[in-house]
Amino acid sequence: MWIHTFTPDQVAEIHHRLHGAAALALDMNELTRLCERVNLNSRRTDTFFNVDAIQVAADYAVTLNKARWAEDKQQAVETAFITALTYLRLSNYLVDCADPVVWHLFTSGGLTHSVFEQILYRVFMRKPLSANNSSYEDLPRERLPLTQLGLDDYRGTARLRGYVDEALNSCCLRAPASDWEASNQEVEADRQFRQQLFMEALEQGIFGS
Repeated sequence: MWIHTFTPDQVAEIHHRLHGAAALALDMNELTRLCERVNLNSRRTDTFFNVDAIQVAADYAVTLNKARWAEDKQQAVETAFITALTYLRLSNYLVDCADPVVWHLFTSGGLTHSVFEQILYRVFMRKPLSANNSSYEDLPRERLPLTQLGLDDYRGTARLRGYVDEALNSCCLRAPASDWEASNQEVEADRQFRQQLFMEALEQGIFGS
């Protein structure tokens, strides 16, 4: 038994709900291909665990973020982020990414499925976040039980739209300017710290021949 996933029409509905009248055209053929990729990934298991809701949500986020399926790239990135949070809410997991550091991590270069999975899990568990993506690599985590709610359990589009609204209102895209300023300071402090470590390594000849 595998976990339920979104249809392409449901992701398109999320996109249009999020961006309203400003939503630009979608390549439904490409979106269908991407959704099928996530669906196939959701059916894969190994000897240790089944795929859970956070893993599927991270798959949606990173897959939709990296592909060209919408006419406007920024709209596509925002939809990818909200699609992941909407998926979790429909799966009965309320992961409220109110900290703008989450958005920084999501839009940073080199984001992988496993890293964003760890980020979502830390938010869900209310653990502190680091502004450095590399700090989330290869971390263990507990698997979430499969919810009984299921994404095929809602009636029509009204419920889906409601969850999109909830996801948007509880995430950093609606955070006040003061939160963004604090986040930017944290990101800059982390950048300067890593730059200092790099320069110290150069001085010690670690990268020398």
